[in-house]
Amino acid sequence: MFPSSFIQLATVAFLLASPTLALPADLVEDTFVTVNNGPLRSPDGTCGGNNAYTCSGTNYGPCCSSYNFCGNLTSHCLASHGCQPQFGTCITPSAVITPSLDGLCGLATATTCSVGPWEGACCSNYGFCGFNSTFCLLSQGCQPAFGSCTQISPFGTCGGTTNYVCTDSAFGPCCSETGYCGSTPSYCGLRCQGHAGLCLAPSADGTCGWERGYTCLGSGFGECCSGSGWCGKSAAHCSVKAGCQEGSLSNPHLGVCNLP
Repeated sequence: MFPSSFIQLATVAFLLASPTLALPADLVEDTFVTVNNGPLRSPDGTCGGNNAYTCSGTNYGPCCSSYNFCGNLTSHCLASHGCQPQFGTCITPSAVITPSLDGLCGLATATTCSVGPWEGACCSNYGFCGFNSTFCLLSQGCQPAFGSCTQISPFGTCGGTTNYVCTDSAFGPCCSETGYCGSTPSYCGLRCQGHAGLCLAPSADGTCGWERGYTCLGSGFGECCSGSGWCGKSAAHCSVKAGCQEGSLSNPHLGVCNLP
């Protein structure tokens, strides 16, 4: 007695050799699964695991993550993050060496922000080089294999050789020259580390506010910052009721408000 698999394959061979007979659809499907030992392309973005789908050749991304999902981010593609090479493509950081010339980065373009025109920039979750928290924070999906990345300071230290930033931290938004987060002029003013937090400089044109990066303190235009963002000494600038802006954790020391 021949095994059923032998009979099935013999039947397929006979039908294929006959120009007048059509191959039944259910037999084609069963035979394909039996004969083809390679993984099938993922139909839904999942991979590996019980279904053993591959990400190669799909629109979901070429890499199969340790969590069995296809994608093209470092969390999917880095071997050090558990990428599964038997179900797609995997990379190591050293393999990505082409400098980004147009601000694009990541696996899709095989380019990095670490060197070249964008040297020192961060590669965002969406594959663009940049320098602010949208690009650089690990919590926002920054891709460390393709550029610099930072994280919000957990201890109040910042800058220097660390990757900690003060922006949105509990210690204040400015990183001082000595590498500590705070919200007073000694943190936010002279020699403040702008790459690791917010900084304020004495106003050079009479304007004030975080958008401009200017404080009225020491500016020569008056030490009160009005609600409309101008330094001065009048009640319109210095009155709290008129909207004078002064210190708080999120908006520290733009000036003084010495009138009710």
